[in-house]
Amino acid sequence: MGKFIYKGETIEIGTQKILYASQNLKVSSKDLQERFDKGWDIEDALKYNFNHVMYKGKICRKIKHKGLIFYIVAEDLKRSKVPPQAIIKYLNDGHIMDDILPLETEFYIVEREKDALRNLVYKDRLRKERQKEQAEARKRKERPWLYDGTPQPPYARDEYTQWLMDTSIYPKAVR
Repeated sequence: MGKFIYKGETIEIGTQKILYASQNLKVSSKDLQERFDKGWDIEDALKYNFNHVMYKGKICRKIKHKGLIFYIVAEDLKRSKVPPQAIIKYLNDGHIMDDILPLETEFYIVEREKDALRNLVYKDRLRKERQKEQAEARKRKERPWLYDGTPQPPYARDEYTQWLMDTSIYPKAVR
């Protein structure tokens, strides 16, 4: 039996429920008490795993991605039937949250660091420039004679080609 303080009263939760929460949901007794302190219901505190947090008075699934934190309302996420692993996969593929979730799903976006979106765009631009530089370096390595700065002379002609050019074999009309 575990004793917790819930809305100013001491409550007891069975050992089996605490074991289930700690093993399957990865929620410790300390986390349960923190959830109760933040205003969670007893059923919700024992139902949702460690990735769920209270945000703006609602229980939300927390997803971190490239400097941003997404809070998706847990009830809406369950109703949409889109698993969190699929959301993370789509975010990594470059999709935006509006395209991943249905319209009626409520979510919040919080920037973890200042100007996170600007930093993402900047890093993406740097990555593309680096790719262009690597492609240019590859071309220079494959054909260095085109990039070493020496002018490309016309190819030397053999004697026969030069004789053909000097003595035209085609008759010309003289006027």
